Amino acid sequence: PRTTPRTKPRTTPRTKERTTPRTKERTTPKTKPRTTPRTKERTTPRTKERTTPRTKERTTPRTNQELHQELSQELHQELKKELNQELHQKLKKELHQELKKELHQEPKKELHQE
Repeated sequence: PRTTPRTKPRTTPRTKERTTPRTKERTTPKTKPRTTPRTKERTTPRTKERTTPRTKERTTPRTNQELHQELSQELHQELKKELNQELHQKLKKELHQELKKELHQEPKKELHQE
């Protein structure tokens, strides 16, 4: 094994401190402005009207596991909805109180000047 390093340690940094920015300020935009809109106006709907149902009619009854899964999904959705509503109400209330406070703290002189 070597006892001395292959290269002598650097005395100066690898890169010099920049005095000018790496890129020049642009005078012209990078892209030419569009003359045509990005999307064409649609004449036909994006999806075709369905003639067949999305799911095939079941021949076998659902298993307990499937039923359980469906029910728990429904329950989850409902709970989520309720929680969101509660949260929304709470936040609305808080915001309202904060706004009320701020309104009362403002000097009354400013209101009369208008």
